[in-house]
Formats: sequence, C-alpha cells, structure tokens
Amino acid sequence: MRWTYRSYGLRLHADGPIPGLPADACEMPADVTVHLHGIRNARLHDGPPWYESPGGGEARRPNLVIRRTVPDGGFHFTYADGTAFLIEAHGRQVWCSSPRTATPADTAIYLRGSVLGLVLRLRGTLCLHASAIATDRGAIAVLGETGAGKSTTAAGFLKLGFPLLSDDLAALDLEGDSFY
Repeated sequence: MRWTYRSYGLRLHADGPIPGLPADACEMPADVTVHLHGIRNARLHDGPPWYESPGGGEARRPNLVIRRTVPDGGFHFTYADGTAFLIEAHGRQVWCSSPRTATPADTAIYLRGSVLGLVLRLRGTLCLHASAIATDRGAIAVLGETGAGKSTTAAGFLKLGFPLLSDDLAALDLEGDSFY
C-alpha cells in the first residue's frame, strides 16, 4: 500500500504512514519517495563527518552525525537514538531505519524536520530554522538558536489568533523580489 502526503509544497509517496503529515488524495507522481522500512546499502565517505552536532547527554555523544555517501554524494543521517536516514543526492528518494523502541511518530519528527529540510535544500529551496506566522500584511519568521524561544513566540501569536505557517522549519519561495 502507498500513502501520499503533501509537505512544504512537495508530494511525498511513502510505503507506510507518516504521523503529522497531511494526506494528499491526488494521484500525481511523487516529488519524493520515502522508504520507511530500511536503508538501501550505501558506502559512506571515510573521512570526517560532513556535520556533527555538539555532544549532549551524559555520554557527550552528538545527537546527529551526517556523512556523505560515495560515489553518488547522498547524505546519511545517524541520530543518537539509532534512527538513520539515507537521502539520495538529488532529494528524490529517502530511506529510513528506526530502532525497535521507536514509534512511527518518533521517526516522523526527524523526517518532518531536518530530513525534509535537507531534501528541500537539495531541490533548490531556501530553508530557515524558524517558526513562521501569517498576518494580514504578510508572514513573520522568528529565527534564533536552539532554545531561543521560536516555538514559544509562535505559540503566543497563535493565542492571539494568528495562523501558524510552520514550526522549526520555514521553506521560502522566491518570486520576483519577494519571498513566500
């Protein structure tokens, strides 16, 4: 069975449910295919990681390590809890593996955030680590370091009646001299 979703302007086809994404009934071809039940074999670059988050927790292990794949130039995400993603270099295919203790909702948090953020970037979309709110005069993006209060600020706007456009990841579309 195939599940179809819409997220950040992309149509995703998945081989299982992805909690938190809106379903899309349209039968158009996928922009991205998500394989939730295992990662295809990939050879990782032998050098240092492409990205390594600062260490956290008692073990001071990084929460996320990203390595490049060879020869295709894809990206392999490994999270401290054992969840992993392989992203094809052009952002059209994503494979996932999760530890047995992870729920689909646990895995979907990574997919909906940093993984789709990189997919969008690979496809040419500018992404900000931000929350975005709609106003009658346009959108407001709240940016800041982790823990700076982006989501809290967005929640305050929600309480005032402003619609939330995105939380944690804001994808921007450039049309003429304006961003949408």
